[in-house]
Amino acid sequence: MDGTNGAEASARGGAGVYRAVYELGNEGWMGHVPELPGSWVVSTSLSRTKRRLACVVRDLVGPDVCLDEEIRVDNELQREVDALMSARLEAEEARHRLREKMCEAASLLRERGLSTRDAGAVLGVSQQRVAQLWRDLEP
Repeated sequence: MDGTNGAEASARGGAGVYRAVYELGNEGWMGHVPELPGSWVVSTSLSRTKRRLACVVRDLVGPDVCLDEEIRVDNELQREVDALMSARLEAEEARHRLREKMCEAASLLRERGLSTRDAGAVLGVSQQRVAQLWRDLEP
């Protein structure tokens, strides 16, 4: 990216990057590009609003445009979304720790000479999962 904003690129007859803002309102989703007057679109779904806004912007600027999207919701909903994202991150970190522990245990069971079937029974997973863990342990 050369640092050209959408308005500068448009003035030169080229395309650029524009900030597209999508807001949830009482009538559905509203989308617009602040730098482009007349770019407002409204639809009942976010995906349809995105498609419509992209068409409007292409009509105003040209086909080679890129939209940097920002989605806005009310404060209450944003707090819930933020809490969800935080919980999702914690869950991902927990999955990563679980995988590490599972690999460590599978490695110990392999060193002790257990079969994949027996190791699976001990770990509470299928023998196929144990075989997969053992393959992942190989250098």
